[in-house]
Amino acid sequence: MTNYAGGSVTELNSSGALVGNFKPGGAKFYAPDTIAIDAAGNAWIPNQYGNSVSELTSSGAAVGNFKPSGANFNQPYGVAIDSSDNVWIPNFNGKSVTELNSNGALIGNFAPQGANLNGADSVAIDSSGNVWVTNKNGNTIGGLVGAAEPVTTPLVACLKKTPPTTACKP
Repeated sequence: MTNYAGGSVTELNSSGALVGNFKPGGAKFYAPDTIAIDAAGNAWIPNQYGNSVSELTSSGAAVGNFKPSGANFNQPYGVAIDSSDNVWIPNFNGKSVTELNSNGALIGNFAPQGANLNGADSVAIDSSGNVWVTNKNGNTIGGLVGAAEPVTTPLVACLKKTPPTTACKP
């Protein structure tokens, strides 16, 4: 049996050099899965088998490990952050998506009829505030239309050809 207890987070700089390996005790990592960075530079990491989410500062120190009462955490996998720094986490076995505020408090659990969140494992938020969720067991992609605060950073880079043939759209 694989031991999922422990785990760590590794940070690399923009050149690919090691900044550090972080395994803070207060994070309570138990099969950490994915990572998202909020506006303050803090990292949010769901703990798949710990049914919680950890927050680390930009220097790798634990801010906290969150498992708020009422959160439908059941193997939380992915994580995304909207423009209000709300944290969105799909629950693989919970067949829902949980939203937390920037302090780790529960905002709500979402499982809209017809969303087919069976095996929800990845999440992204688009510039319209739609929450997109992949569903591993349902072989589908679902969306929660207008549920989040729109993400204002570009999701796709605008790459120009050399020589430039067309201008990038704003």
